[in-house]
Amino acid sequence: MKKKRAVTDRMERPAPATPSLIHTNESQKESNMDFDFASIDTKKLSESGVQLSLLKLDGKPLTDRDGNPVRVTLLGPDSAKYRALTRENIRRRLEKRALGTVASDVDIDEVERETMEILTVCTVAWEGVNTPQGEPIPCTPENVRKLYEAYPVIREQVDGFVGNRANFIPASSTR
Repeated sequence: MKKKRAVTDRMERPAPATPSLIHTNESQKESNMDFDFASIDTKKLSESGVQLSLLKLDGKPLTDRDGNPVRVTLLGPDSAKYRALTRENIRRRLEKRALGTVASDVDIDEVERETMEILTVCTVAWEGVNTPQGEPIPCTPENVRKLYEAYPVIREQVDGFVGNRANFIPASSTR
């Protein structure tokens, strides 16, 4: 009886080198693929925050009493805080379903509360949010909630901005 030979030579050869697909700087663009990952990198600006200039209903900039634009600095959907809160909300819903304590329909009030939580966590600073006397109002979670509850048009702008990842890529990547 003849002994069977090793499976094939192919299995014994090392795999060919795979060109790197990610370039971290210009000198690394020697591979076969020249892809601009910076154009889709939303994590950096999601973590550091991006300013949103608020608008009035007529589309003109919202300004404080001195004519300065009212701006809100927001974390993005790929920030650790946003993602952690989103995961927590999903976990809570799954637990309720598993316990049978929630109807199969979506609870609109719960979704609105969760959205407010996310927008509050994502609001890290603001400019031009002042008292009627012109004194700056501190950007605290409580004050953020009050502002967004009192002015749904502001909350909607913030929600739309945070939900659009394109707002969290470097400006040079959009050209």
